[in-house]
Amino acid sequence: MDLYRAIRNSQLIGMSGYSKEGLPVIAVGVGLSTYDKASDKYYIQSHIQLNEYRDQVILPTATRKHGRYIGTCVKVLDMTGLKFSALNQLRLLTAISTIDDLNYPEKTDTYYIVNVPYVFSACWKVVKPLLQERTRRKIQVLQGCGKEELLKVNIKHYFQGPIFSSHNITNAICIEFACWFSD
Repeated sequence: MDLYRAIRNSQLIGMSGYSKEGLPVIAVGVGLSTYDKASDKYYIQSHIQLNEYRDQVILPTATRKHGRYIGTCVKVLDMTGLKFSALNQLRLLTAISTIDDLNYPEKTDTYYIVNVPYVFSACWKVVKPLLQERTRRKIQVLQGCGKEELLKVNIKHYFQGPIFSSHNITNAICIEFACWFSD
């Protein structure tokens, strides 16, 4: 349990609410995630478990809640705190991106990338060519925190307090190996 708790605390990800279409919004604290508590194998395993949890629990719950089929989600990738040292984790992040690209290509409707620091461009140059075109078309890099654009798709709960703060997850409900935010 200690290993999985350490992985969860160093891989910040959670559900922060729903879009106006009823799609679950998954927030990922890319910049504050350290991925330094276990080997890449365990982070990849955790990522796959999170994807399966989304498919088997989150999406069916959204379907029941909204009274219509919900088969995709929206992801907000927060780059706050991203540093050049993140390039050390590029192999792991590339593996995770490849897994999503090959095994879960139609599960994410849109990726919103927010709070992009200068170092992001160096990381993006390496990762972008590895993604399938169908995935690249879904990615929107927003100015600053992206508040204006996110409010257009009714992702306002993202701005109702800190989601990721100094490696602490707020409003979290931890279920087995996944940590999802309550709405």
